[in-house]
Amino acid sequence: MAKVLLTTLYPEDANSWELSAFTAFLKSAKTSAHQLVNDPEEADLIFFADEGRRPQIDPFTNSLYRRYWHKCFIFSQTDCPVPLVPGLYASIRKKDYDLGWSRTGFYARDTPSRSDQIMYFRYDRIPFPKNPKYLCSFAGACQNSQIRGKLKELRHPRCLVLDVGEDTIRANTLGDLEWIKRLQNQYVTLIGNSKFSLCPRGGGTNSYRLYESMAMGRAPVILSDDWVAPPDVPWEEFSIRISERDYKSIFRILEQHEDRAEELGKRARQMWEKDLHPDTVFDRAVASFLDIRSFGRVVKRSEHQRRMISLFPMIARRYLSTTKARVTARLKGAR
Repeated sequence: MAKVLLTTLYPEDANSWELSAFTAFLKSAKTSAHQLVNDPEEADLIFFADEGRRPQIDPFTNSLYRRYWHKCFIFSQTDCPVPLVPGLYASIRKKDYDLGWSRTGFYARDTPSRSDQIMYFRYDRIPFPKNPKYLCSFAGACQNSQIRGKLKELRHPRCLVLDVGEDTIRANTLGDLEWIKRLQNQYVTLIGNSKFSLCPRGGGTNSYRLYESMAMGRAPVILSDDWVAPPDVPWEEFSIRISERDYKSIFRILEQHEDRAEELGKRARQMWEKDLHPDTVFDRAVASFLDIRSFGRVVKRSEHQRRMISLFPMIARRYLSTTKARVTARLKGAR
């Protein structure tokens, strides 16, 4: 059993969406064998449940990290992470994947009630259709990556790629419950009429759609060459992975597995319940942190300093780019 200080890098004025991962882990920790503590001196691990508003600098300017760097781990869901702090990164790139420092993570969100589903995550099992209309489908923003744009151009009578653009972001930003409900119904209906769920990468190497598909009982079809599959999950038992360059062969490949679609979907749901259910995510993250620590590098100040030096140019570029975008947005809003 580990003593864990669970915290967030967001400030006190953070909204519920920003604190969603922290809240999810806080709830999950209630059924954990690990012990939550408030004293950093007492803690074995300091668990940052998010990247804060400025992923490029918030982690390592935090007072806990500056003093207890050898205990700190992060859970990152940002699309373009900079793996300075040891931990789990949902969209870690192959070149940054490191068993002793930065591993592939997942997504954790606090899911609200059905009547107030502002946060766009689905964990309900969807019955497998007797006569599915589609072999495969996708609903999401197609401008987020090249592979999504290519999928949109494909034509097949049993495939539907639905480009929602920025509708999801706009609906959630506005808090428009009716719009959100329509998008939800559209999404769920499409999944309900499909044998397989297309899960192309988005702005990052990963996509929350992968885990939603598992939860809803559909075999995910993964298209992300730069994504590293976590080795402790038997992905080959319930998912199909296709190289991005082979996207035109999707239909031929899926037709070869069509008679197993329902079986694969059931297995996907089982693996989600075992490893990614909201009740288990805290234990899964802590187990990963402890395993990363066992390699011995996270307690070496020289390793933290080396990474700071090597990643500083990237951090600076991304911080300046993000700052410029925010200033531009504010100036447009002021007009």
